[in-house]
Amino acid sequence: MASTVGSQARIGNWRYAMIRPQDVQLTASQIAAQPVESDCSSGVRILCHAADAPDPAGLSYAPYGNSSSIWAHCHHIDLADVQPGDMATFGYWSGEHHVCMFWEKTSGGDWYVWNHGAPGQPIRSTLSRERDWHSPMTVTYVSLGVPDPPPTPEDKLREKTGFYSWVAWKLGEGPWRKYGKASPKVRPHVPRVIPVKWWRQYAAFLRARKKPNK
Repeated sequence: MASTVGSQARIGNWRYAMIRPQDVQLTASQIAAQPVESDCSSGVRILCHAADAPDPAGLSYAPYGNSSSIWAHCHHIDLADVQPGDMATFGYWSGEHHVCMFWEKTSGGDWYVWNHGAPGQPIRSTLSRERDWHSPMTVTYVSLGVPDPPPTPEDKLREKTGFYSWVAWKLGEGPWRKYGKASPKVRPHVPRVIPVKWWRQYAAFLRARKKPNK
């Protein structure tokens, strides 16, 4: 988003065009340096393609589709659940008029959005400004519903709980062996202040591990 807004400001390589078909299968380097013909919906699809994300219109990046396609294909979510890369559609019925992409939160609690809804854009706008411009249309917040990446081995260690996990982490043993003793990057999900009972059990464990078995 930032690179396209920057390139538009420097060289004006984006041209607003409400036409179909439009090429939305562009790379990140192309959209920051070469001429790009787009409107609001093809613009957010171009961003998604450049980021190797699924087509928000659900059309496998075919050269047609619009903001209604995005409204119909994506998951409808609450504003409180919005994350960067999600979108806001505007329309009276089905998001048919406009779409922009969430960028980042402002210091005042609003959202910056990536917007390509007029000549001279894309620009970094705000959600409140877009809502004002498209009043009294309905705003629908949508997400691709891309699943979180699978947990890494480190994630799995950080999710572990209980006394054993704390002891093994503290001593750098078991699954924590490769990270060394008490590595902060893989600390298990145990209390920040360790209970006195655990310290007593830990001391007893250290004494017991030096004794022979019966």
